[in-house]
Formats: sequence, structure tokens, C-alpha cells
Amino acid sequence: MKGMGVRLLVGVEHQSHVHYAMPVRVMDYDHASYAGQIKTIGIRHKEEKDLEDEGERLSGFSRTDRLTPVLTLVLYCGSEPWDGARSLHEILDFGNVSEELREYVVDYKIHVLDVCHTSDSRLREFPPDIRTMFLFLKYKDDPEKLRECMQEEEIREDTYDTIAEAVGERRMKKYHPKGEGGKIQMCRAIDLLIADGEKRGEKRGEQRGMKRGMERGFKRGEKHGLKHGIEQGIERGTVHGIVAMVSVLRDYNVEDADIIQKIQEKFGISPEEARKYVQSF
Repeated sequence: MKGMGVRLLVGVEHQSHVHYAMPVRVMDYDHASYAGQIKTIGIRHKEEKDLEDEGERLSGFSRTDRLTPVLTLVLYCGSEPWDGARSLHEILDFGNVSEELREYVVDYKIHVLDVCHTSDSRLREFPPDIRTMFLFLKYKDDPEKLRECMQEEEIREDTYDTIAEAVGERRMKKYHPKGEGGKIQMCRAIDLLIADGEKRGEKRGEQRGMKRGMERGFKRGEKHGLKHGIEQGIERGTVHGIVAMVSVLRDYNVEDADIIQKIQEKFGISPEEARKYVQSF
């Protein structure tokens, strides 16, 4: 990160579950970064042979050398609030250590952003692309709220791809609806995802329904005859297909009126029959 003459290395640790030893884990990341910088500086000095002082040669680091600051952010997106430690002292056992000595034990604080339990107003204080990513992570399981938050959001394509990786949603990579400025229109992308989900859910529901119907049909066929068994299997398969379809569409918060219409069109039943299925689910 650069700006106003400041250079900063920023690392992000994405967590979906609380890591109760996170202060030490962050220490490891930061140490590795600083150690890597020191190694690189030492190699340069060795090649240039520009260290005359014995102490500088032993350390491979001159009095005027400086390291780039490192900042590691813990991006937590779990459903439960973060209840882990935010500093090294919180996980140290000071039971037999006096207060006088305790102050000499170096603490190490970490920065945790609990996305799902941070107010929208606070998340909106971040730059546009970061704000959109945080809001998407927060409401990824609430399609209606997510669509509401994304109404006016447009982001760079690389940020969009980062969001897709973070939420594990590969389908997002199929849709890159861009506006006039070449940025991804998030609201349009979400509409495409929901439509795709409905289509996949409908197909999956039909497949499961037919499979169960055939299984039950064959069982009845063994007992009552092949013809009767197949008829029963198809009938039950239709019922299960309808039930599965209602379940999937409700998961995507589709209105009952739209579900009834889709059932009529797909299974060729009357509005009254479709309404009974939806009301009894």
C-alpha cells in the first residue's frame, strides 16, 4: 500500500471460524515477512560488499537500513461473534508471574474485523471495492438483503474475482455483467446467480423426485405388478419433484405466487392442486 509517501505491506488472513491462537499465528506471518526483508537486504549487501563496520557485516544490516512496516488484518466472516484473543497476553498464563515482571513480557496485538457483526454504516466507511466485498461476505446467505446492498455497487473485475474465491462461489466467474465504465454491476450479477440457482434447483428437484419415484415404483411393481408399479413410481416421482422444487425455490425466497405458477407450468397441474402443495409444505 502506497500513499502520501508511506509504504506498507498489508496481509489479510481470511477466517470462517475463530482461531483461538490467532495472535501467535499473526506473529508468525509478520515475523516471516520481516525475516524475508532482512534476508533480501543481507544478500544485497553481500553482493555489493558495502558494509565496512564489523557489527554491520555480522548482522548483514546497516545502521541506516529500514524495513517496510507489515500490517496483518484478520478478516473474520463466521456466523458467531469473534470471541478469540486479540492480543498475545490474553492467551498467556500469568498465574505465577508477578505484576512487576508481567509488564516486561512483550504483548502482541492483532487487528480483527468481524465482518458479520460489524454495522453496515461502519463497513461503508471503507473504499468502494473493499466495502462491497465486506457487505457481500456479510450477507452472502441472505439473497434479498444482499441484492438490496448491491443496488448501486460497481467494482473492479479483480475485486469481483476475489469475492468469488472468498465465498467459494465458482458460478460467479460465469457472469461478469459490466456497466459503461467497464466495472462489474453487482446487482445484475446477483440476479444472474439467483436465476441460475433456480434453474439448477428445479433440475435437481426433478432428478431427485424422479429417482425416488422410480425406486418406489419398482418396489410396488415387485408386489403388485410391473405396470402398476411404474404408474405409482411416476406419480410419486411427480409429488417428490414438486416438493423438492418448492423447497429449493423457498430457499431462494421466491414468492408463493411465483412458485405456484412455476409448478403449474412444469408439472401440468391445476392452480388449485399447485396451491395445495405450496400450502401443505
